[in-house]
Amino acid sequence: MQAVLVTDPEGRSAAVALRMEVFVVEQGVDADIEIDGRDDEAEHAVIFDQSGDGSAVATARLLIVQGVGIVGRVAVRRSARGTGLGAVVMRTIEDRARELELPVLELHAQLSAEGFYARLGYEAFGENYLEAGIPHVSMRKVLTPA
Repeated sequence: MQAVLVTDPEGRSAAVALRMEVFVVEQGVDADIEIDGRDDEAEHAVIFDQSGDGSAVATARLLIVQGVGIVGRVAVRRSARGTGLGAVVMRTIEDRARELELPVLELHAQLSAEGFYARLGYEAFGENYLEAGIPHVSMRKVLTPA
């Protein structure tokens, strides 16, 4: 499967629906925290279910803050976890960041996902902390030009 970058309301809506399923329903994150008002300014990498109803099965978003790419809201539908779709949306975000000539990507990883991001070349920095009641660690990847 391939991820596409979306900025349109329908694409963002599909990404948000998946995030609500994963973060709010499965993990118990407060919906007011999950919906932070920044989706309209972000680009979203989304993989749509081609064999089912066309809903999002994986997503990640890219924000730019002071010249740094911030990856967030990385989610994969439970039934699709372990299939490589998370890596696909991450590569799509990384490719877009290189197109934008961003030097680095940063993210807040749930500790349970730290190994996933480390395998993609991200390095942890700083102390662990709670975000939305879930243990996290900040991670960073320096991008090489395309």
